[in-house]
Amino acid sequence: MTVRPTITFSSAAINEIKRMRSHHVLQDDAQIRLNVHPGGCMDWHYDLSFTSNQASVNCYPVTSDTKCDLHFSLSEDHQSLLDGLHIDYSEDLMGGGFRFSNPQATQTCGCGNSFSTQDVPLNRNEHCLE
Repeated sequence: MTVRPTITFSSAAINEIKRMRSHHVLQDDAQIRLNVHPGGCMDWHYDLSFTSNQASVNCYPVTSDTKCDLHFSLSEDHQSLLDGLHIDYSEDLMGGGFRFSNPQATQTCGCGNSFSTQDVPLNRNEHCLE
């Protein structure tokens, strides 16, 4: 039995995901695929995409501060890296983007899309530091 990870989405993130889904040729029941990949400015970087694979073994209803009918899929291998993750969306003068707040991260790059779960030297990728 797979334990459900605690991952939440803000209402702004939900609204942006729904907006993106409506602007692409996607089924109304397309799931959000949440992945992390090795690399980026730190050890891992976040990847949000859509999938129509409804047979996903690890598919969970989105938990949000607003009611929604979205589901997300997540690899079992990444659950421990993302447990407690909160995903928000905001816009600023540089544009809009998803913001990740991950209690598992010990360091986060200035870009906000890359993190480490262990202490690593900060000079590893100087071009991405805050």
